[in-house]
Amino acid sequence: MAGELSELMRRVCVNEAEDEVVGYEGEIDNGSNNGFDKTLVGRIHSDRPYNFQRMKKALSAAWRPRRPITFKELDSNMFLVHIDHYVDLKRVLEDGPWSFERNLVVLKPIEKDEQPTESDMSKVSFWICLLNMPLIRRNKTWVRRIAGKLGEVMDVDDTYFENRSKHIRAKVMINILNPLCRFVNVMNLQNEKIRVYIQYEKLPNYCYWCV
Repeated sequence: MAGELSELMRRVCVNEAEDEVVGYEGEIDNGSNNGFDKTLVGRIHSDRPYNFQRMKKALSAAWRPRRPITFKELDSNMFLVHIDHYVDLKRVLEDGPWSFERNLVVLKPIEKDEQPTESDMSKVSFWICLLNMPLIRRNKTWVRRIAGKLGEVMDVDDTYFENRSKHIRAKVMINILNPLCRFVNVMNLQNEKIRVYIQYEKLPNYCYWCV
């Protein structure tokens, strides 16, 4: 069977169009991206199929947009969502992560001239709380050092250092293809190892050991 297929492919004539490339000849790039600056590519972080219509209703209800938003279903649990109002777009990106039926929803702005299904959907920003942090280490420098063990530190919450909160919080961009970190070891002044435990906010179904 394999030999017959090879012989058949050998006999197929190559169409000359396959060697040509359709370019941008004569086009002027005026900086317009046809609204893609307000379009996000999304993915349901699960291998199981999901109900696209139910997902649209759930996310629309959670986001409460000022103007209508439109969804377009793609392959491999992925989708596009166009958010017409920049205030809505900013809130969707900053107030996450979002979830649907306890599965993480990964969202990111689509890059100009990018194929949505080839987008890197491996990173999500989480707000985390640092628990059991040694008193002597409770400053922004050490918060960034400890949180930086999990990923890129996007922000550190000022409310604890302004005596307006009991929680030490940081926003970290985390690679969700790796197991979640449960704690970070820190040395105190007595050269003793202390575990600083990580609490993830808005954490949906997610295994600490595997994905």
